Amino acid sequence: MPRRLGQLSNLQTLLKFIVAQEDGRTITELQNLNFIRNRLEIKNLHHVKNQNEAMQANLGAKMRLNHLKLEWNVDMDEAREPSSTESAGDVLEKLQPHGRNLRELDIRGCMGIRLPDWMASAELVLSSFPNLVKLTLWGLKRCEHLPPIGQLPLLKHLIVRDMHAVKAIGEEFYGDGGQSAFPSLEEFYLNGMPCLEEWHIEPTAVGRKIASFPRLNKLWITLCPKLTVQPCLPCSVEELTIEKSNEMLLSAGSLVGLCQPKRLEIWSCGVSSSSSSGWWDGLQYLTTLEMLKISECHELTCLPQGIMDLPSLHTLCLWGTSNLRSLDGGGRKQQQPTPFFTALQQLSIRECSNLAMMPDSLRHLTALQQLEIMGCPQLARRCKREIGEDWHKIAHIPRIKIWPEEDDGSTVTLIT
Repeated sequence: MPRRLGQLSNLQTLLKFIVAQEDGRTITELQNLNFIRNRLEIKNLHHVKNQNEAMQANLGAKMRLNHLKLEWNVDMDEAREPSSTESAGDVLEKLQPHGRNLRELDIRGCMGIRLPDWMASAELVLSSFPNLVKLTLWGLKRCEHLPPIGQLPLLKHLIVRDMHAVKAIGEEFYGDGGQSAFPSLEEFYLNGMPCLEEWHIEPTAVGRKIASFPRLNKLWITLCPKLTVQPCLPCSVEELTIEKSNEMLLSAGSLVGLCQPKRLEIWSCGVSSSSSSGWWDGLQYLTTLEMLKISECHELTCLPQGIMDLPSLHTLCLWGTSNLRSLDGGGRKQQQPTPFFTALQQLSIRECSNLAMMPDSLRHLTALQQLEIMGCPQLARRCKREIGEDWHKIAHIPRIKIWPEEDDGSTVTLIT
């Protein structure tokens, strides 16, 4: 950063300010830059000496900002720099922005234990940030609670990542009063929460339950190994991703409340299809599901029984599931009164090295239009055009891609 930037008192565009400790590059250079507009990113806030210096940044006077990012060193070793850990919360307290025009607020790497007062009260949050559309809380590793933001009327996108000390998402998250909580939220990313154990979906107000997440369409849950939901996932979710998280999220109790799920991605799930725990049982209730991706679930040896009869499923992706040996449902009888995968149009199989053959039933999937096989050497040999042992099972499919390419060099369509 150039020195003495604060002398440009009429400056209107400053996309990024990198805080340093030497004279002329401290955060106090922002004090008189009150005409800057639109976006501002302030990096290296761990170089701010104390709350008095933070207060001199005068963020509350910058009324024309609508995107603000406050970032500490997200890679800082908090054990080696205890002073910054102790003071980070005080610094954030004095960085309260003029929030009425803010549409996006992004806070990263702050090591304070508590939220600042301007984010700790539901009433103050609502009055200070009435136009907030997107909120990101990333790397607040010592903060123990999420802010009470459920009554923000325009909030559509919420990212909560690497908040390692949060153990529960309870009623305080939803704010006070109102007919519903998170009335406009459309996308929610919940990532890297190793201690998070409970998420209560149905808040109460004055002894009555209030609706929550009426418009939530996309939900990502990643690296939440202990998380359970009470009573079940939000009804409105249509696109759900569960990655390296508690397998209970796949149980009937968690999934049964979904009204019209369309897309489900499951990554790195550690439960086998034959498990007596029934973690996969919830899939059978997703009768409107159109796309299912199962990736890197190495405990699976065959497809979960619950997905075999999904009536709306048109795309199935099986990627990187190295121990998958059969495409028949676990425990499925040889003779079934009704066909399965009746709506399937696209089947993608990648890096399933132990999958050695196609099931005979594949011949009866008349709706299947596209087949992709990549990185499955045994399957590729058996499905070789015209001469493979399983070619007759897939010959009816209009578009087939087998990689590595077949020897005849034929050109086929790649499924995307």
